[in-house]
This record gives sequence, C-alpha cells and structure tokens, in this order.
Amino acid sequence: MVSDSKVVRLCLTAMLAALAVVLKFSPLKVPFPMLPYIKFDLIEAP
Repeated sequence: MVSDSKVVRLCLTAMLAALAVVLKFSPLKVPFPMLPYIKFDLIEAP
C-alpha cells in the first residue's frame, strides 16, 4: 500500500503543475508600481 506522504506529495506536484499551466496561458500581467510601462509576467517569476 502507498504511504500517505507519497500520496500527498503526488497531489501537491499535480496541483502545482496545473497552476503552472494556467499561469502559462493566462494573459495576467502585473504592472511595476514605479514604472507603469514595465509589466511583469507571473510565469517568469521563480
């Protein structure tokens, strides 16, 4: 039987992968407060 920690780890990995896919294809960009012409794309943040 699979231990609970492995199941939790697998679920967390799947959720983070799904979040990465959503951020990759969303047009969400955050403006930099001091220079409004600079935009940050959330997928580029580590």
